[in-house]
Amino acid sequence: MEVSPDISVFGGINWKLFACMLAAWTATFLCLMKGIRTSGKAEKVIKIFFSTQVVYVTALLPYAFLTAILIRGVTLPGSWLGLQFYLRPDWSHLLNVGLWSNAAVQIFYSVGPAWGGLITMSSYNEVNRKYNRDAFLLPIISGATSIYGGIAIFSVIGHMVHSLGSTDVAAVMQSGPGLAFSAYPEALARLPGGAVWAVLFFAMLFTLGLDSQFGTLETMTSGLIDQFPSVLGRCKVFFTLGTCVVQFLLGLILVTRVSYFSPTFSSYLKLTHKTG
Repeated sequence: MEVSPDISVFGGINWKLFACMLAAWTATFLCLMKGIRTSGKAEKVIKIFFSTQVVYVTALLPYAFLTAILIRGVTLPGSWLGLQFYLRPDWSHLLNVGLWSNAAVQIFYSVGPAWGGLITMSSYNEVNRKYNRDAFLLPIISGATSIYGGIAIFSVIGHMVHSLGSTDVAAVMQSGPGLAFSAYPEALARLPGGAVWAVLFFAMLFTLGLDSQFGTLETMTSGLIDQFPSVLGRCKVFFTLGTCVVQFLLGLILVTRVSYFSPTFSSYLKLTHKTG
């Protein structure tokens, strides 16, 4: 990560992270530059490859990745350790107010109500669409996806614990970004062909991240274009490009070497020390 020794030490830009962020915003612009819909014969290629129809791919592809990881994970020795840790309830935690608070925050992040994204995307649907059905199914699918992803992840975590000769999953577990960027990659590295599984996992994270950026950016650009159609409606491509550039520049602070990532990185070092 090339993290600086202290948050007061700027340390310059980490060019690897810079390239990753540039690639993400470039992909976002290419997918959204023509908006939700494109038309015209000259734009067929763009519609296929660089329109938000790609959302169907980025939304469904993670399920394919998760299924592959799940099938591999549950066939590994020791996977039951992780599944038991994940699925066995601890009823005493139900009295913890912080647990309910974290669950509520997760639901709001997952479903995204009142953020504008759902309204923006639904504005492109047909008038006679069954919105009540969508409102009923969306939370169910979101919750089921979280459980499905947890099974895939914890089965591999269980194998890692088993390979260390331990049965204590909690000893190597982390919450927050440490799980996705430290513990789980460490577990994948211990699998046969670990590099392939790591590529699948981070490709899944990339597509999920693109989906989030699509919703956020389209909400912003569509709202302003609808408010000022005579000005911004004529130059949607350039307006979208400018918005992407501005947000890319605002994000540069996050790819410097200051100790923004130090909690995750420090957790990785502790995990490596324990497992090594």
